[in-house]
Amino acid sequence: MGEKPSGGRGQPRDRESQRAQEAVSVSRLLARASELGAIGRLRNGIHRLALTPQETQAKELVAGWLSEVGFTCALDGIGNLICLPPRPPALLTGSHLDTVPGGGAYDGALGLLVAVEAASAASDAGVEPRFAVVAWTGEEGTRFGRTLLGSSFCAGILRPEDFDRRDDDGVTLRRAMEILETRLPRTNGSVPFRSYLEIHMEQGSRLWRHDLPLGIVTSIVGITHLGIRVTGRSDHAGACDWPERRDALTGASEIALAVETLARLTEGEIMATVGRMTVDPGVQNVIPGKAALTVDIRSTSEPSRDMWTSRLNERLREICLRRSLSYELTAYDQVPSAALDLNIRRALALAVADVEVRPFEMVSRAGHDAQAIAGSGVPTGMLFVRSNGGSHNSEERVTDADMVLAAQALLAYLPRAPGGPALEPQAPDGDT
Repeated sequence: MGEKPSGGRGQPRDRESQRAQEAVSVSRLLARASELGAIGRLRNGIHRLALTPQETQAKELVAGWLSEVGFTCALDGIGNLICLPPRPPALLTGSHLDTVPGGGAYDGALGLLVAVEAASAASDAGVEPRFAVVAWTGEEGTRFGRTLLGSSFCAGILRPEDFDRRDDDGVTLRRAMEILETRLPRTNGSVPFRSYLEIHMEQGSRLWRHDLPLGIVTSIVGITHLGIRVTGRSDHAGACDWPERRDALTGASEIALAVETLARLTEGEIMATVGRMTVDPGVQNVIPGKAALTVDIRSTSEPSRDMWTSRLNERLREICLRRSLSYELTAYDQVPSAALDLNIRRALALAVADVEVRPFEMVSRAGHDAQAIAGSGVPTGMLFVRSNGGSHNSEERVTDADMVLAAQALLAYLPRAPGGPALEPQAPDGDT
């Protein structure tokens, strides 16, 4: 995509959108970002896990902002915050409010800040928003080891056994849902939306390298999570001679290096990461007899992920045979890749051009709630906002100007949303 498409500013159908765009307030955006970012903040970043008081407090804050402009908010069965406008919505937009431990203020939260600002600006401009806002529960998967919790619940793809997953304190997902305390009302109803749009910080550097504030997502990678258990023999650190050693940690370390080497050979087709390793017994003067590690594998191609996993298994066999170790390999979480809706991408291209940004398409190599919704058959799109400082750390940043552009792009998209406009002239008092 290159030149600015037609259908931009000045056309009659965009008059309400134009008024709302002009009402976007950078000071209001920044004040809300600061208030939201204070919830769960510790010295090393923000700690806001799924179904905790911190995540719930963040949802209550967002609900308060939206209730000021006429939205009705409630929590569904898994704690998703659903905020509805006065009339049935044509579109659902939003993201998540949970973070990784020590996370930043914009991963997920940016999508809520932009949606709230779009609703506030529309209200200021006397324009009726016909979109619902959602804050999904537990996108990160940090607490219960299952990513996309809330959106998977909405899409109907959570398995019964997922509710028995436990956090580090032994609390199950089911129990966490039961003991959740909140001032918000509960609902058992569903949201009658025709399409879904998620706005999210990029979390990478491609937009920054291209000097572009916004990017249109074409597809989202699929993810496989593997657990590997390596078993050797615990023994004395000094008395056990080298030929008798069966060191599970050094074997696991060689496996971790093999993961990196095999992924690099694919030249970007596969991204693979060992994110966690534990050792038993974990004593200074004992050769480790057991080690466990996790592997995160990402690709837009399911066959490529399956083939790469088979190659890794072959490498595991070779390493453990040579070191007199045994191993178990388990795939405990799989999320399919998702191609995003072409009509939404075209509408986003017009909206992005409407705010004088060159449309730029890109693949998401991070997982998002949008892929669960897309997988359920709902037309789905994503808009990325330039990231400064990476993501999943306390240094992640989005500039003030880019946040404003994101809110204006959302407002420019609303009249073009597939399935019916999500922004309309305010109805006179008493009309429906």
